[in-house]
Amino acid sequence: MAGELNLPTLGDLYEIVFEAVTGSNAKEVIAMDDISLTPGNTCEYFKSTMTTRPSTPKPIPSVYQCSFEKDFCDWILDSPGTNQWKRQTGLEATEFGRAPFIDVTYSKPSGYYAYLNSKSSDLLLASYLKTPILTAKSEACLEFWYNIGGPSS
Repeated sequence: MAGELNLPTLGDLYEIVFEAVTGSNAKEVIAMDDISLTPGNTCEYFKSTMTTRPSTPKPIPSVYQCSFEKDFCDWILDSPGTNQWKRQTGLEATEFGRAPFIDVTYSKPSGYYAYLNSKSSDLLLASYLKTPILTAKSEACLEFWYNIGGPSS
């Protein structure tokens, strides 16, 4: 699924935080990919009703972008329990029917995405994926891809 949010001018300093709370089911998974923050108040890369990436994606002119292909970029991982975000590929998706089999960036099993797998010891605990402190002097667009529960969700 695709998500987008037009951000107003937020003042001098702020951070973007994705909060993932695993439910009462130890089989839940959450995946994130291609997070992009661009100047301007119009999200134009995709519409929130899209569920698949365009076949010929246009480059994202982002001032703050992460595809998770090499690392977590500058995103900060913050989890109080043992349930930590990790980078994973579809080739590593051992949770058959739950973890994404391909990433969004390359639409291949070898591409990476950020992944959180719930564990029975950490149910109902939040895990955070957040930016360092950012400065905003104008409006911006936040776009990202996410998957909750697995490829059939």
